[in-house]
Amino acid sequence: MASRTLTLMQSLGYKAPAGPWFGLDANIAPAPWSAVLSVAMILGVARLGNWLISRLNLPTVNQSSLWQYVAPIVGAGFLMAACYPLALLGVFPREIERWVAWPLVMMGIWQGLTWLSQFRRGNLSPSRWAMIGWELRSVRGSSVVIAVLVGGLGMLALAPITDADSLAYHVSVAIGVLNTGAFPTAPEWFQGRLAGAGEVLIGVGLSIGAEQFGSLLQFLGLVGIIGVVRHGGWTDKNHQMLALLALLSCPVLIPHVASPKPFLLPIAMTTTALYLAITFLNRRDQPAKGDRRIQIYILVCLLVMTASTNKLNFLLSGGLVGLMAFGIMWRQGLGWAATGWGLAAFGLIMLPPALWKNAHYGGALWEAIVTPFPGEWPGRQAFLDYLLAYRDSSWPFPMSLMVPEGLGTLTTVLGLASLLFILLPCAIRESGPSRIFASMALVLALVASFLGQKTSRFYLEPLTWVLLALLAWATNQKRQLPGWVRILVYGQVLASAVIIITGIATLSVGAVSNRLRHDVMMRHASGYQAMNWVDQVAPEDARIISSIRSIGLLPRYPISYDWDTYVKGDTERGTYEALVARQCPNYFLVETEVGQRPSLLDQGLRVSAGPATVYKATRNPFNSGSKSQAWLLRLDQPPCENMKRSKGADL
Repeated sequence: MASRTLTLMQSLGYKAPAGPWFGLDANIAPAPWSAVLSVAMILGVARLGNWLISRLNLPTVNQSSLWQYVAPIVGAGFLMAACYPLALLGVFPREIERWVAWPLVMMGIWQGLTWLSQFRRGNLSPSRWAMIGWELRSVRGSSVVIAVLVGGLGMLALAPITDADSLAYHVSVAIGVLNTGAFPTAPEWFQGRLAGAGEVLIGVGLSIGAEQFGSLLQFLGLVGIIGVVRHGGWTDKNHQMLALLALLSCPVLIPHVASPKPFLLPIAMTTTALYLAITFLNRRDQPAKGDRRIQIYILVCLLVMTASTNKLNFLLSGGLVGLMAFGIMWRQGLGWAATGWGLAAFGLIMLPPALWKNAHYGGALWEAIVTPFPGEWPGRQAFLDYLLAYRDSSWPFPMSLMVPEGLGTLTTVLGLASLLFILLPCAIRESGPSRIFASMALVLALVASFLGQKTSRFYLEPLTWVLLALLAWATNQKRQLPGWVRILVYGQVLASAVIIITGIATLSVGAVSNRLRHDVMMRHASGYQAMNWVDQVAPEDARIISSIRSIGLLPRYPISYDWDTYVKGDTERGTYEALVARQCPNYFLVETEVGQRPSLLDQGLRVSAGPATVYKATRNPFNSGSKSQAWLLRLDQPPCENMKRSKGADL
């Protein structure tokens, strides 16, 4: 594409762009530099989190390795809390985002050199190598399997961005912020209104060409959850290993590691906050001098509130954890301090997006907090109904969580790990942390089943909490999980390992070179073939209405057409047609079945280019390959010109 003509220095961000860069390809550094920058930024996030935790003096509370795993989650939460309001205020352009990204790279290099120095000092002596040899003899097979799974998922996170949702709006919103400095206000772009703080961080990575930064943030979330399971104080090592294997082998986990979609990171935030609240805030001893409960409560507020600004479903889980932590603080005699810090965090983190939505979309302020669609905009209810009714499988619920409908939906289920919900009553009957973990997991799962989608990814969070409940139950009661659990988990591990290896071979190779990335995108990125063709036939100044979802790939000014499905009648359509007209579109990109002609040709549009035959590209090879046709239609009289003639509008 056009971005391939950019020099390496320009792609890495050393020269400010002459104008906006549209499309993902125009905003990434050449491979493998994109992956290198992404890894450096992730290490910088970890360094930032370590600094914040040290400022709160939290390592004095518990000297375990837990804080090393929590630190990157905290660093990411702080970045969201700092950057998201800037985008909402419209003062976060590409140049400012680079002032965030490059210090992260420098901090990451510093962190990497620090770790390397520590390793050299502690591991190059002959006595240390002898000790390592003895340690390797006692390593369990399950530890090796876990290490292989984590390493494989990490390599998968280095793959180029290919999933349909990310290319439809996660990446598109990030690029919009880069080009305008402001979070996009587009009532006609229904899917774009689902975005939040996570997309701003994706944009920070893209500001210097770090394509994989968003995906590696999700991998960081997974690593954080592993830290809570591994270093959470559970004494039963066998159950620790089994819990990790059950989590890492969930098929639905795999596609979300290889995607910048804000999902695993918010889960890690709410899970870490839940663990900190139950373990450190809920102690029976009275607060004493040097007690760190206030600091931990501040950390809990940061995590649950930044998670809530990512996506609506995390408002539910974050709210549950936050209210529980608030209640614990009152019971501990720290209620007024908790109220003050909670209100301060709410005002800094959650109130800005609510005020922004209220200002741009209308409706009540409370509505702006609890829904991404405040205000009485046409089609909003139809879109919400579509989201709630969406299913990955036609199997009846809850079987749809466990059994895929076919090979094309292998990675849309929790798999056999979902059977662990059956053991919840065992944990609830016991007193102590196991009951609290289990009760929270049960409440979240029940509310999600009534108010949310019946899709597996929305139950990965309560499943993670179930694992913590079972770990606490097994630790306190010295119980052993049934033998069938181990058999099912290891069977799922084998199947997931095959999927991960396939994903690395087909997707992650795209991080090695530009040629390999182009091949991967052509085969597996939804809409890439059509957008590659558009780059060849459309003029540079084209402003294109696209009925193809993947507008994050569109190498010209993009205008979404997704509202068309959800509105009825001329009045409703007229509302969005007027909004689209203000953007002066002059082309229309449509997709039809092979042999069909676009219906828009009967409405005064003419063919500018096409049809071009394109193939359905997905990451799952069993769900791709069908043909369609892409057409680029010309609007002879752009709607904005008509408005100027008829109303004298100043556009």
